[in-house]
Amino acid sequence: MGLPIVGGAKTVSRARRLSAESVIVAYDWLPQIRVRIGGKREGNVEYVYLLTAAELADLRRRGVPVYDLAGADAENVKVNGVSLRENGARPLE
Repeated sequence: MGLPIVGGAKTVSRARRLSAESVIVAYDWLPQIRVRIGGKREGNVEYVYLLTAAELADLRRRGVPVYDLAGADAENVKVNGVSLRENGARPLE
């Protein structure tokens, strides 16, 4: 069975179109993405599992856009007590 669209080629393809430094909160899709790209960074894009409030604040202060994949916002609230979306993250479309 192939990778789901969200963690597969379409996600990586969309991320490759980001020209500026960006962070993608990949949540459970991170292992699949790491296998696909051979790490957690490709070009200007860094993939992370989740973000703490301090990490989000630092990214916002530096003007680094944050994107999230399916399920990441809810899990980030549950684990770290902070919403990605309420802090400016957008879905990677």
